[in-house]
Amino acid sequence: MAPSDNYLTDLRAHGQTLSWNNSSKSGNWKLRRLDRALVNSEWLVNYPRSFNAYHHQGLSDHSPLIIQFDNATTNSKIPFRFLSMWLEDSSVYECVQRAWQTPVIGSPLYRVTQKLKEAKKALKTWNHDVFGRIDIQAPLLRQQLDDIQCQIASSPTDLNLRNAEEIMKDSYIKMARKEEIFFKQKSRVQWLGPWRF
Repeated sequence: MAPSDNYLTDLRAHGQTLSWNNSSKSGNWKLRRLDRALVNSEWLVNYPRSFNAYHHQGLSDHSPLIIQFDNATTNSKIPFRFLSMWLEDSSVYECVQRAWQTPVIGSPLYRVTQKLKEAKKALKTWNHDVFGRIDIQAPLLRQQLDDIQCQIASSPTDLNLRNAEEIMKDSYIKMARKEEIFFKQKSRVQWLGPWRF
């Protein structure tokens, strides 16, 4: 049964539409268009500027398909939150310990409040200077992996590109672990919004 039998059509697509490869290490590479986004006429009326963006495979043998809209919104004021992904870096403990050892004079409750404020300031600085912003690093690593995979799409038999892809995948896996922890934490709370500090 064809998609048109169900009144479906391919959503306008951007990017490399050969969405699957067999990731062969022997040199017998195969590329196919297996993945697509199908929509009906009502979708096209309600979302006329939407499109299907094919991205490079990353760690999978399939390209992720992301449907894009032109009506993205952002929030501004976001409260400070301790992020579980920070625990992946052992230096976070030293950062908090140094902040907590700041001498404060006053009642016990006042001292605790001030030390929490110091820890918050120290964590913001540590996140910026040491840990790095995952919202910047993750897309950068993804882009570098995409660039290599784009070159591989043009020269699938180039072994240097294949080796560079493996190295970049290792870096990306580590970053993806941090990202996974972040989104897992974010999915359990109500403070959804951009992750700026």
